[in-house]
Amino acid sequence: MPGTFSQILLHAVFSTKGRAPWITPEVATRLYPYIGGIVRAERGVLISIGGVEDHVHMFMRWRPDPSISELMRTVKARSSKWIHDEMPALREFAWQEGLLGVLRQQVSG
Repeated sequence: MPGTFSQILLHAVFSTKGRAPWITPEVATRLYPYIGGIVRAERGVLISIGGVEDHVHMFMRWRPDPSISELMRTVKARSSKWIHDEMPALREFAWQEGLLGVLRQQVSG
């Protein structure tokens, strides 16, 4: 019997606290690759990332074993800390609690 393969495709959307316009093009240029590194470190694959000044869209491939909420908690915590460390002028930066939304599709084979 062949092995089983399963993956989850996610479109996650999350915003800055109070929908504040913190994510300028200069911030996005550095932030998006950093978030990609977080997803890779958690053994996911970031397929695409983008957004506007007050929210981020991520399209990624994820594993079925860990929770999506734990992944997003990790992404938001680590990226927020990184912004505070790397961009002191953004010390007030924060992500909104929770998610705006997640669209999930599971693919098995």
